Amino acid sequence: MRYGAFCGIMGRMSLRWLGNTEAAEGCNIGNLALTVPLLERAGVAEIIDRHLQPDARCKESPGKVLSLLIAARLHRPTPISRVGEWAVETGADIMFNIDADTLNDDRIGRALDALFEHRHSILGSIAVRVAREFGIPLNELHYDPTHVTFYGEYKSSEPRPDALAGDALAGGGGMTDGLAAADITTGRRIDGVRKISKIVHAGLCFAADEHGGVPIFAHVQSGNENGMTGIADHQALLGEQIPINGTVMISDAGTYSIQHVKRSLADGMDIICAIPKKQARALYEKHVSTLDWSEASYRSIEQQRRRDSRSLLPLEHHELAEIQHELYDRESKSRIPCRLIFVLGTAGKKAAEEARQKNVRRVRKNLEALRESVAKGCRNTDEQSIQRRAVTASGGGQASKYFSWQIIPLGKDEFAALPTPKPGKRRPTHRFEYAYDATVADRDAKCDGISAILTTLPLESSSTDETFTKYKRQAHSELANHQLKTPIAISPIFLHKPKRIEALVFILTIALMIYYLVQHEYRRNLPPTASSKQRRTTTETLFRAFGVYLLIVYPSRLGQIITPSRLRSTQRQILQDLNLPPPAVVLSRYLPKQTT
Repeated sequence: MRYGAFCGIMGRMSLRWLGNTEAAEGCNIGNLALTVPLLERAGVAEIIDRHLQPDARCKESPGKVLSLLIAARLHRPTPISRVGEWAVETGADIMFNIDADTLNDDRIGRALDALFEHRHSILGSIAVRVAREFGIPLNELHYDPTHVTFYGEYKSSEPRPDALAGDALAGGGGMTDGLAAADITTGRRIDGVRKISKIVHAGLCFAADEHGGVPIFAHVQSGNENGMTGIADHQALLGEQIPINGTVMISDAGTYSIQHVKRSLADGMDIICAIPKKQARALYEKHVSTLDWSEASYRSIEQQRRRDSRSLLPLEHHELAEIQHELYDRESKSRIPCRLIFVLGTAGKKAAEEARQKNVRRVRKNLEALRESVAKGCRNTDEQSIQRRAVTASGGGQASKYFSWQIIPLGKDEFAALPTPKPGKRRPTHRFEYAYDATVADRDAKCDGISAILTTLPLESSSTDETFTKYKRQAHSELANHQLKTPIAISPIFLHKPKRIEALVFILTIALMIYYLVQHEYRRNLPPTASSKQRRTTTETLFRAFGVYLLIVYPSRLGQIITPSRLRSTQRQILQDLNLPPPAVVLSRYLPKQTT
């Protein structure tokens, strides 16, 4: 602190040095001041205990133990073996009124085992409670899968039955009961994942509105299943837990198939789904001359900020064009009416053009180097070797199709006219030539930035612009998957049983639900006069405001006396905006009041 600032403080107050050490201790509960009452309001422990039998070996209910585990992931991701230590250090044992000695990895493991048997029904019940309690609409759901990486053998992991949809798992208590754990396997190739790694896919369902979105449901599928299988399984499980009739399911191109469209319509759901790039391009080239374009009202948060500042460039936007479309069902030999919306993104168009030019320059440079190398007699110059080198030089990407090459044998006169090769070189027997076809590149350029989404929503219920805006909320689920792997820290996972691993994924989904519920509830309760910046407030910002909040613990003859520290004005306002009680009220519900 600078001297002037120190003098200013001294001028406002009189400081004294006491010198003695107090016996009181402080626990920094931090964001537990938010998450504990929010977990209580969402009924997490209550719902878990309603589904699970109490553990006779522990006085603490499974709901309380697992609720504390959820709070731990939101506060500071901690290995399960150290949750008890974390609870003592942070005061979580006080906030949950739980004996920290019971929070060993064996107790938590047994709770996860019990959760596994009813994981879908528990998550569905919490979702219905949250939707009702916090005003979360369930008429617009977004599905997006992500992968979870594992290392090790996992020999106890086994493949599931071939299909989950329909009546494959309906028996006894329904699909939730008796559903095996997902197979942890190497699966299909994914960017950024080592070939030796084992994975499962976690499909996340996100309810979205103008205030953002909240994860409401999840399922785990084996690592070797694709997005089309994933969304089929997801809808089958979702429909058993949450009423989905009249809901719009929104997903990306990896989930698109005519079976997905048929299944959704049969379940009383409409869809908004991106279609694969090749299909989008073929349809665009067929209809491009008849399309009528209009600018979309949707703006990303970054583009909103650029327009608010009026100084940041570039200003990007999307243009939309719609046509009536039909899907032909070969099985029933019938046609399914739908709408096809073409999307032209100016940012995507620029990025595609820049990438093409960069790749063309790279391929041209490589082919020119190969031509010179062959002419100088460097390396092997026989036809097979040159052919192999040309394939390597072109790279096999999209830019390679813009180039053609030929390997021409040298005639006797040409061969004789060659100069004596330098040491380490040899006389070439062939000549390598290449050419660039600009017409093919220009044809591809016409499709730059073009994508397409298909919807079964009727135009009178959702305009072209409204449908596109709903689809772009898919970014909420993509961000949620990112949050699942960073602040909530799904990786690394150190459990060895596939059942416990899958149960932990569901615990993390509930943690993610609470994480997004914080910001959604805050934005929902803002007054109409709130600024656009306030309406973009995130959970991270709200948690940061509670970075320091203490419980003071005083020793006494009768036990410990707990006193919450005074809330700062910012902290008090956040709790009011979230309709949550302060920590003093939470503690007063189960701690006896100290009398003088």
